[in-house]
Amino acid sequence: VDELHLLNQAMAIFDAEGRLLAEKVTPGNDHARLPPLDSIPAGDLRLYTEPGGDGEGQRVAARRVKIGEADSPYLIVVSQQLETVTEELAMLGRVFLIAVPLALLLAGLGGFFLARKSLGPVVAMSERARQIGAENLERRLPVATPRDELGQLASTFNELLARLDASFDLQRQFMTDASHELRTPLSVMR
Repeated sequence: VDELHLLNQAMAIFDAEGRLLAEKVTPGNDHARLPPLDSIPAGDLRLYTEPGGDGEGQRVAARRVKIGEADSPYLIVVSQQLETVTEELAMLGRVFLIAVPLALLLAGLGGFFLARKSLGPVVAMSERARQIGAENLERRLPVATPRDELGQLASTFNELLARLDASFDLQRQFMTDASHELRTPLSVMR
């Protein structure tokens, strides 16, 4: 019993008749009290709350233990004041009250910055696409990595621009040819 270092827990070992054999008290001089002997079944651990005078009470664990071939078992009782547990739970609640909102805030900020960084190429592509019109179809979107989804999208858009540019060139050539073909007969008619 003396070798165990149980923080805020009292421990006692009783014989089968309920005589105290060894005891370790808490720093606050709390003792592990003997429960009614008939309430503890052989070999099983019994946990119960023992009411106290201060309204808090204590949590008690008791177990019968046989050592070797001895006929009578020993009774080991460990108890802890509920006030200590209540204080620890209150402190844990205060920690969670501060830590959870802080963790959510950090996660939100991290998610915002990651989303902003990952959507940066989309914004750049969008700005570049806005600048492309009928008069400058030769411009293309930048393709940083052609293997990822954004690179494939930019490549597909560039192919579309190339087809449109070729179509516009054919239309301009047709207009030039048609204009030339119509100018000659009109000149003759004048």
